[in-house]
Amino acid sequence: MGTNYAAIANASSSYLLLIFFFMFGLSHEQDFSISSGGTLRTNETLVSAGGVFELGFFGVPSSGNRYLGIWFVDDPQKRPVWVANRDNPLTDSTCFLQVRDDGNLILEDRRLTPMIVNSGALSAYPNTTATPIDTGNFVLQAGANLVWQSFDYPSDTYLPGMKIGWFGLTSDVPTPYFLSAWESSTDPGHGDFTLGVDYKVANLTVYRGDSAHMDIGYWDGKRIHLLFANYSNSFNFSYFSNPNEAYFTFTTIGNYSMSWLVMASTGLIDEYTLSNRGISMISHSLCEASDFGTGAASSMNNETAAAKLELSGEKDQELPIGYMSPEYAMNGLFSEKSDVFSFGIIVLEIITGKRNVAFFDTDHSSNLLGSAWNLWKEGENTELMDSTLADSCSSSEVLRYIQLGILCVQERAEDRLSMFNVVSMLSNETMALPYPKEPGLLRYVSRNSTTEGESLKIQQGQGSQTVQSVISVISPR
Repeated sequence: MGTNYAAIANASSSYLLLIFFFMFGLSHEQDFSISSGGTLRTNETLVSAGGVFELGFFGVPSSGNRYLGIWFVDDPQKRPVWVANRDNPLTDSTCFLQVRDDGNLILEDRRLTPMIVNSGALSAYPNTTATPIDTGNFVLQAGANLVWQSFDYPSDTYLPGMKIGWFGLTSDVPTPYFLSAWESSTDPGHGDFTLGVDYKVANLTVYRGDSAHMDIGYWDGKRIHLLFANYSNSFNFSYFSNPNEAYFTFTTIGNYSMSWLVMASTGLIDEYTLSNRGISMISHSLCEASDFGTGAASSMNNETAAAKLELSGEKDQELPIGYMSPEYAMNGLFSEKSDVFSFGIIVLEIITGKRNVAFFDTDHSSNLLGSAWNLWKEGENTELMDSTLADSCSSSEVLRYIQLGILCVQERAEDRLSMFNVVSMLSNETMALPYPKEPGLLRYVSRNSTTEGESLKIQQGQGSQTVQSVISVISPR
């Protein structure tokens, strides 16, 4: 029987095809994961299965430092959404990420002691696989068992499916899952600002250090209200709360493939979207409350009366005289609530059409705050209203805005509204306003001209202070 060379050739071709596809499959697997004993080197990357995210090393030219990070494949700038070694940069140009035989992820270069990436959740399994996935999460798994994931250690980017909040509230040391801003635009290290959850009131809150800095959203029991300019409304937020945990998470809705939030090193929150046109920034969170004082000053033709406080032991400082809070005018103390006071003055000035510093009632004993307080108590709000508002505002609206302004200018800082509450009350006309107490700095006892400016003696509580005013030019920031 003769040899069938055609059959042998066909069989050989089939085997070669099988070997080719087998090898292709292995190489494709290596493209998006590494297993025990595997290594990712400096110029290599792992791409998620759907081609959305890429994991690899990136450098900072100004310092020469290198970091392990994740970025969008379609982002030409390769802005990281997560950084593994934020505060421990690699300083050598040759870097390695390895899944060690004990199942842990190791990051190292030729100069430093190896760092365990998953140090917060060490592997109990010898054989693990590390994989970036299409959500932007980077997971370490042993079969079906999740050992560690990057979503539990956020950087400055809030991606869909990520949880921001508190976990282990019933334990001795609850664990916060908070965003943390970069130190600067070129330094991924932990900066001053974080984005977390005030679980007592279900707010998304920006913190500066350990102190609440600014609320950017609140949960009304059904949905979140984000305090953004030009907000795209592409977020579907959910809030989960029980005795042990409280957190926000979200999915993307609408016309975008994905939407996410990024905390800038300044503490502001930016919204980004991914669509078929690429990545774009949609909006910024609210400006900081501290912009109100200088904003008011710079709006007055860049010329305003500024107070030079002559307080014992204090250096000379300048502020718009009509916008100073009592604690600053009397003791030189300043806080975020000082700017709430300034905002309240602006509200009352808009309603009346008059400047606080130039307003005195008929007996010259009460300023704008005193007149607003007296007329509001008597229900005579229309007497205070600027006549140009008569056709656009009802008397009930004017009364509400006057009450809101008075709530902002309370004598004690702790009695004033927060800017978060102000925005909530302005956007929700059915929200009840608390009854205000008497405002601060109601009366100017004397008003005397001097060669250098104008001296105002302010009566507040049991004491008084003399404030010397000068004219200053305020330049926009």
